[in-house]
Amino acid sequence: MRRLLPRDVEHVSPGYSRQVTFNPIRWLERYVEWWDDRGRQNAAGPTPMHIYWMWVSWSVCAVVLITTLAVAAR
Repeated sequence: MRRLLPRDVEHVSPGYSRQVTFNPIRWLERYVEWWDDRGRQNAAGPTPMHIYWMWVSWSVCAVVLITTLAVAAR
C-alpha cells in the first residue's frame, strides 16, 4: 500500500480525512507538467543509448505480443 501524499487527501474535519477519488483531468495536467519538465531537462534530445533501449524495449514488446497471438491462435 502506498503512502498518501498531502495532495491525495482532502481534509473533511480535524482528525478525519478521506482519499480523493481519481480525477483524470488532474492526472493529465500532472502528466503534462512532468513531461514538460522532463523535456526541459533533456533539451539536447535523446542520447544514442536512449534510442538503443527504446528499440530493445519495443522489440521485447513486439515479441511478447506476437507470441501471445500465436499461442491464442493455436
